[in-house]
Amino acid sequence: MAFQASTLRQKLNQGEYSNAADALLRWIKAKGGMKLQGLVRRRTLERSLFLSEIATAAVIISSA
Repeated sequence: MAFQASTLRQKLNQGEYSNAADALLRWIKAKGGMKLQGLVRRRTLERSLFLSEIATAAVIISSA
């Protein structure tokens, strides 16, 4: 699987959450390598949510 060797997974495992959020923006292509504008919008929104205080609190709670 692509995720297993991804920068996104590596950054998450290293606790580099800001860099992991940036790595989300790389996941914007469909099969065949075609960039999809819908995925660009979705990943941008997911990045914002990931960096929000709510998401940060969830990470803190889950690692307690």
